[in-house]
Amino acid sequence: MGALLERDMPLATALPLAFRGPEPVVLRQLSVGQSGSGAPWHWHQDAFNICVVGERAWFLKPPAHALMSRQPVSDGVPQASGSLFTLQRPGDIVYVPELWSHCVVNSVLSLSVALEMACILKQVAAAGSSAVQEVPRVVHVLPSQETPNAGHRRGSFQLPGGSQLKYKVCGSDDAHRVLEVEIVEVPDTPSGQEAAQRLCREALGFAREMKAVVLPTCPRMASDFVQPQLSQLEGEVLRSFDDATPGLEISLRLDGLATLRLTNNRRRNPLTKALLERMRDFLAGCAAMEVTEDRPLPAVRAILLASTGP
Repeated sequence: MGALLERDMPLATALPLAFRGPEPVVLRQLSVGQSGSGAPWHWHQDAFNICVVGERAWFLKPPAHALMSRQPVSDGVPQASGSLFTLQRPGDIVYVPELWSHCVVNSVLSLSVALEMACILKQVAAAGSSAVQEVPRVVHVLPSQETPNAGHRRGSFQLPGGSQLKYKVCGSDDAHRVLEVEIVEVPDTPSGQEAAQRLCREALGFAREMKAVVLPTCPRMASDFVQPQLSQLEGEVLRSFDDATPGLEISLRLDGLATLRLTNNRRRNPLTKALLERMRDFLAGCAAMEVTEDRPLPAVRAILLASTGP
């Protein structure tokens, strides 16, 4: 394969002279795929991708919004909104910088060649041409669509050095999603505090993008991120969420609005015995709430009964 590339597509003519450094090409790839095939979101070193036959759709995101996914592109391209997009045709070369995440879908039967190289920016910096300052980048590992329980799909936001925020996506349907932040793992240092804030901001932004509310079960996010911004986040953050009873979701927002949502749209009468008992227990708990000097308003101030079915 290497000999074929050097003979039919020498680097001196296929790539700009400015990008030929002392480091060799570290990986050569030949890919052939039918319409609808491709590569899900991923990232790696600098790469040049050359289309020989066919047409390929490219989606790209900068390192600050990098994604990693195992979902096949035949199931769709998750989080394509807001990404850079281009169509590649025979003879076109797409350059992907290091750590830029990208997803590729073959529009028709396509053949392409990829040359992955050592980081060009690092070569420039090593030569003293310019100073390159590394900025920590958040990598988003998307929830897998292959999880058996589609209502509880887990994902994470990660930073170099092991800092990460783990979450799961709950909810009966796309219109009523809850992003539950389960844990934020960062070093107990000032830089760790800064990393935690950044990870929480990324999670909140992701929740807004998919029109979900946030449930900060992680104490760090609740105390260090949500509490200082309580007035701005009231409608976007939940105090609690319970979907343990089949056919019923109970959510309580910070502003005191509780929603009891019936989610079994396959039953003509969704009011099962277990569901009614859970609603009774919740309402009894609301009736027993006390108003004190420390808490002048009850946790539940209004109750909304909703249904996803007829």
